Amino acid sequence: NAFRNRAPELLTYQYIVRPTLQKHLTKFFSEGRNTKRVLDVGSASGRNVYTLMDEGFLAENILGVEISPEQVAIAKREIPDATFEVGDISDHGLATNSNDLAIMVPEFLDEERYPKALDNIFASMKDGGVFVYITTHPDRYEAKYGVKKGEVITKGPWGDGEFSNYVRSVKKQVGSLIKAGFVVEVTENLDIPKEVVKKHPEFTHPNRHVRLTIVARKPEKQY
Repeated sequence: NAFRNRAPELLTYQYIVRPTLQKHLTKFFSEGRNTKRVLDVGSASGRNVYTLMDEGFLAENILGVEISPEQVAIAKREIPDATFEVGDISDHGLATNSNDLAIMVPEFLDEERYPKALDNIFASMKDGGVFVYITTHPDRYEAKYGVKKGEVITKGPWGDGEFSNYVRSVKKQVGSLIKAGFVVEVTENLDIPKEVVKKHPEFTHPNRHVRLTIVARKPEKQY
């Protein structure tokens, strides 16, 4: 419940992640959102699903996959029209060629599970499907924890224990998506907007970039 209560109001989500997600949804899905099938990877208690619904995607067309049974229980209770399943995206059974859009915001996959997860997401998508991936920028980990690659233990801003993050360079993440079969269309370093820093002086980070966005597409088949 700590994550559910705090997640939507976290400043990083309000001012960086959500606006970025909205921007790319506008770019790649200008119409017909009510017919698009969506996969939300790491759906937690439904924070991103609310954003998708606000943007015109229908709950009944959204599947959330989340490793925490507690978070899935909350999501099912609060958004009953969407589908939420407990599972690890690296080996969770997904229908193939079924999703127009997949989002992953963020991810906590180790080196073994990360490529398997990307392969699984790729297989689940329709030809031409769009994958929007927003994660903590490696610069952020280096600045705050002094870690350039590998595992780093962090605490959630909702104050709910420690968990493992895995630091990967931008080059490695882009390369992993390409290896899975995606065509990378956007790579974007996300900073804290200056107007937000003025409004929230407590919202500061000791580095240039806070989040990384990669938008990729599953290629259309050539006939």
